[in-house]
Amino acid sequence: MINQKLTMLIIALLISGCHQSYDDSKKEREQTLRESKGSIIIGVAWPNEEHNFVKGALLAAKEINHNGGILNQSLKLLINDGEKAIFNSSVNIRAAQHIGIGVANSYANNSEVVAVIGHQFSKLAISASIVYQNHGIVFLAPTATNLNLTNHNFNYIFRMHPSNAEMGKQLAAYSHKLGHKKMVILHDRSRYGYELADSFLHHAEKDGIELVMRRSFFANRNNFIDLIVDLRLIQKDFEAIFLSTSSAVASKIYEESREMKIMAPFVGGETLDSQQFWNLVKIWETIDELPAKSIVPTLFQESDPFTQTFIKKFKQEYGESAQAERYAALGYDAIKIIEHAVKISKSTVPIKIAETLRYMPPCRGVTGQYQFKTNGNIRNKNLYFKMFRQGKFEYQRFEDQSATNQKVWECGNIDSDKDNIPDYIDRCPNNTQAEISKGVYNQGIYQGCPIDTDELGD
Repeated sequence: MINQKLTMLIIALLISGCHQSYDDSKKEREQTLRESKGSIIIGVAWPNEEHNFVKGALLAAKEINHNGGILNQSLKLLINDGEKAIFNSSVNIRAAQHIGIGVANSYANNSEVVAVIGHQFSKLAISASIVYQNHGIVFLAPTATNLNLTNHNFNYIFRMHPSNAEMGKQLAAYSHKLGHKKMVILHDRSRYGYELADSFLHHAEKDGIELVMRRSFFANRNNFIDLIVDLRLIQKDFEAIFLSTSSAVASKIYEESREMKIMAPFVGGETLDSQQFWNLVKIWETIDELPAKSIVPTLFQESDPFTQTFIKKFKQEYGESAQAERYAALGYDAIKIIEHAVKISKSTVPIKIAETLRYMPPCRGVTGQYQFKTNGNIRNKNLYFKMFRQGKFEYQRFEDQSATNQKVWECGNIDSDKDNIPDYIDRCPNNTQAEISKGVYNQGIYQGCPIDTDELGD
């Protein structure tokens, strides 16, 4: 495997040399945004303009503009689908990184761009992150799980999804909770496949789960019969199969194993949360006599009331047949998180937004709570574990994130009672409109409370 530090150096060299100095670029952006009274511009880098991720982002932007914008400025999304070129089978990883860098540079060359969301795949998000760091643009990566995204302590880069290391840890803990004592690990030879499998193995062994067999494979194979035969020979020796690969490859392996009468449950990464994989599970795991179900981690819990509200809004915007899922929710949340940070910082200058994101209290989005560590990693992001049982999806969590008594804002809403006093300094954050009809105290111990308040909290 190519040394990762060398790869990053090569990318940095590819990026440099064709722009004004990075310091000048940052200064120009800050100056432009300090003086700008026009729209707040956010880039959306995604390989398909019709994808649910883009639709979720557009829905959030429409809601924000309908409610008056942010800091009295409208919100504008610049969508770039240039990364669709990577789906050409002749494009290798280096060429794909060039494509991602080109998309990132299109935003870097526009001094009015405040932030960018997207870059679906880790290999693109990592190379793009260097551009955004160098040019002072906030970047929220919604789906990149590779550890290298946040290993460099960049101050403009943030991860919305748990990393492969964290995901492997939670999957191992949940497998232990389910009672799996002996497991097989299968993974492709991509960086994703290795990182997730390595993390799962490390934590599974700590939890007392025995590894019966580990196999890696090339993902571009036409079939996996030899792998399935190896599993069949030892199927009495294991209770579950951990699988780390893409949804398409996982679906092949799952179907071929079932056809060979291997009925052990699968435990997979977040890529398996796809219609392709679940359609197969619905065929093979409808038998109630199979108590152990395949599980997949997800951030999207369909039955949650907050999520139900989002699904309703999504269908109202795009039609009843529209399928709101994790990508749509992540696109929506990404825009709302930026709105949240801009409102708290009272600024569209990227470094101020970035510092706010790094230290702000958690806020609630469709896909759970968002709070960031100083290196940009998501903090305390517990996954749901999704399974199909008795004709419907069920969701469980190893730890209940909602059990805390801490007040958590809805992302984008920092003023619950609309009195122009942010909740984090408002001593009476839940006033009714009637209570604040005569105004509120703007400072002091009664800040945010109705002017005729005689006693704090009345």
